[in-house]
Amino acid sequence: MQKLHTYNATLDGRQWRHELVVARDLLDDVHEQIEIERIAPVAEVAARARLRPLARFHSAAQHEELVQSVLKQQGMALDLRHLQAAAAKGITSLREAEASRPPRPPPARLPAGLGKGSQGKGTGHRKVAGASRTARRAAAAEDDAAE
Repeated sequence: MQKLHTYNATLDGRQWRHELVVARDLLDDVHEQIEIERIAPVAEVAARARLRPLARFHSAAQHEELVQSVLKQQGMALDLRHLQAAAAKGITSLREAEASRPPRPPPARLPAGLGKGSQGKGTGHRKVAGASRTARRAAAAEDDAAE
């Protein structure tokens, strides 16, 4: 009898989670998030992943505003580091500093197939010895920020 009660409690929990997803239309949000991550630069995906735990504390629009402000702040920090390096070289005008800036490479992007790859073995990232996907993304984000 105890097993039957446990099984019914499991089914009730499953039903409650299903109703929650349907009521809040969360399934579409997941699909939108996957699409955003598929086309977004790696640095943006890393920033979104770091901020994802905070999403439950505000609405989707407020969370997107937070993500955009963090990305803008990261870009401004990158520009500030470039201007500081230019000042250290003795460049005093903004025009000369912008001229000395190397051209930005196109942003690194994730592979097109998120989720199961063509062989069903993950996202298609090559394995780097001793590095997790999160570590590779963080390293790529640091490389983008350093430029």
